[in-house]
Amino acid sequence: MGSVTVETKSSTSSAHVLRVLLLEEDSSDAARILRELKDAGLEITPIIAGNRSEFKDALGAGNFDAVISSWKLPDSDGLEALQILRACGRDTPFVLVTGASEEKAAAECIDCGASDYVLKDRLGRLPFALKRAPRRTPAAGGNGSPARVPAGKRNAFTRTAGKFGLRNFSGGVRRALLARRTIPC
Repeated sequence: MGSVTVETKSSTSSAHVLRVLLLEEDSSDAARILRELKDAGLEITPIIAGNRSEFKDALGAGNFDAVISSWKLPDSDGLEALQILRACGRDTPFVLVTGASEEKAAAECIDCGASDYVLKDRLGRLPFALKRAPRRTPAAGGNGSPARVPAGKRNAFTRTAGKFGLRNFSGGVRRALLARRTIPC
């Protein structure tokens, strides 16, 4: 598909331009996603890949600040795209865009290390998810541990997690959740 520069409403020259790899086969959905980011005032330089091969080529050609991926792809799915990204040794934030019927699959991607997911009929949430993504991404090294819980919220988090039997905080709640999974990531 290629590279597209999206101009924004922001007149600030000091704004950081986000390099985004968008994995989406449907050009109208890709245009909607890019328009949503533009309308939110994000300044981005997207590279659009329409399938697994283009995605791998784009990953080999450069570094990105974020990856946005559709769940349904012609030759794979969003989970496979996440696995390819992590197999390349990258801890780049990964946001999945999915339909309502695929919400369970999106939650599985979160369990496997995706930063967030957004429903296609709620794309207005995408800029927020993208801005939040770096804070939710596992630490460099790809060890799969979650972002740290701020000190002020730790007690409430610990109580809530404890209600669900998640007490393995030294190794991270994420690992405790994954230990309960039957499908490996």
